[in-house]
Amino acid sequence: MNKIINFRDLGGIPLKGGKAVKAGCFYRCAELDFADEGDIAALRALNLKSIFDFRDEIEKTAPLVYGRLGAEYKNVPVRAENAKIIKLRKKPDLETLLSLNGGDVCDVYRQLPFDNPSYKEFFEMIRAGKTPILFHCTAGKDRTGVAAALLLTLLGASRDDVIGDYLKTKKAVPQIRAGMLRNVNFLIRGFIGKRLTPLFEAETAYITAALDAVAQKYDGIEEYFKAEYAYDQSDIDRIRETYCV
Repeated sequence: MNKIINFRDLGGIPLKGGKAVKAGCFYRCAELDFADEGDIAALRALNLKSIFDFRDEIEKTAPLVYGRLGAEYKNVPVRAENAKIIKLRKKPDLETLLSLNGGDVCDVYRQLPFDNPSYKEFFEMIRAGKTPILFHCTAGKDRTGVAAALLLTLLGASRDDVIGDYLKTKKAVPQIRAGMLRNVNFLIRGFIGKRLTPLFEAETAYITAALDAVAQKYDGIEEYFKAEYAYDQSDIDRIRETYCV
């Protein structure tokens, strides 16, 4: 990809029993808004059945790109209203900015897996077999990262491999940082960039905060999916049979 960062196929990630995630079914990335003609051609070649966008409306800049990809498009923003980072994005203030730290990012990750209308819609599309599916947010790191971690855990990936996939985002951090600061005046970019550093990073502590929150509330990933997404055992068995090879 030329203008789409943090793009990857989850195919090939090891699963229990010597299996792996089936290639060509689940793709994750950052925003598609700046896709060039080469990117669009590459995406169309994936024969995507659906695209899921976790972003809020204010994050979008070029929604017309989706009409060129030949796939069903769904956009349902995530919900984590109580987190400091969400409040900062909706109503920026200097006091909140100056106090931002990695613990605030972990707080968002702990909230994302629960009572989240966006994830409910996303996992319903997977249950309905609307794959290959591409899912993304702005950086393809937080909302997308937790969704990928939950999906991989359901399929049978080990905790280490789930974390390993998440940490691949580190390669895209410089581009994520540049994108987030794109519209910040260069005279204050250094100051703002330093304060926002926790938002740019992809740290083990972030994704483990989400995984630990699920483990603390539910007795296993199957119970989590049954409670949060109304999956039954036949749904889980069918999804594993379909996407584990």
